[in-house]
Amino acid sequence: MKRISGWMVLGPLQFFFTTLFFSALIRLRLRAVFDAQIPIGSAMAFAFALVYTVIYWRFQGFGRKSD
Repeated sequence: MKRISGWMVLGPLQFFFTTLFFSALIRLRLRAVFDAQIPIGSAMAFAFALVYTVIYWRFQGFGRKSD
């Protein structure tokens, strides 16, 4: 049985909270600029969070296998 490593748990968790953060940030900015809620804000937040999380975990080195 494969052992679950820390990044397998923390990665999705960090991704989730990062998505919430970017979503709130983008909604505030869009509401201020357009005075309306735009659904594309959620997609942008998702994309930003995905890129940020992948880059963060790559630089931390948690995604690499240690032999």
